[in-house]
Amino acid sequence: PGLVHRIDKDTSGLLVVAKNEDVFEELQLKFAKHDITREYSALVSGKLKNKKDTIDTFHGRDPNNRLRFSAKVNKGRRAVTHYEVVDEYPHASLVKVSLKTGRTHQIRVHMSHIGHPVLNDGLYGGICKTSDPRLNKLLSVSDRQLLHAGKLGFSVSGQQYSFVSEFPEDFISVKSYLENISGG
Repeated sequence: PGLVHRIDKDTSGLLVVAKNEDVFEELQLKFAKHDITREYSALVSGKLKNKKDTIDTFHGRDPNNRLRFSAKVNKGRRAVTHYEVVDEYPHASLVKVSLKTGRTHQIRVHMSHIGHPVLNDGLYGGICKTSDPRLNKLLSVSDRQLLHAGKLGFSVSGQQYSFVSEFPEDFISVKSYLENISGG
């Protein structure tokens, strides 16, 4: 009957589609109540000062660009993102992100808001041009923000479900290169 959980265009990872109306309604309610587990991985620019933190802002349309959302609005819906740095590299960091709320572009908006946009996210300032030509080439080949919906868990009709999606090839290529140049 329908798509229950979606991800931003050009984000890789897991989606949820219900096979019947009863499951669709049950899952919609669980997602609305945030009674699910969602974990994302993102390669973001730079090194974060706080290795683990929560970003809690309003979330609304950017008044200067209707394609974007912003955390710098006076009113809007509340958006809460938890992140933790998993690894650091010379030009970027790998972060694990979980959501308390689920707003459009939420992770991308929040990471940009704190000055560490998702790599290759042209809409939110994450185009990474570094002094490293090989890294620039890998990013240009990827052609999408390096954000991945990797884990999803929920229960339906008393049965618990848990799903994992491995990193796609472009994410792995950039991550591996960053590990190699940092000696890790």
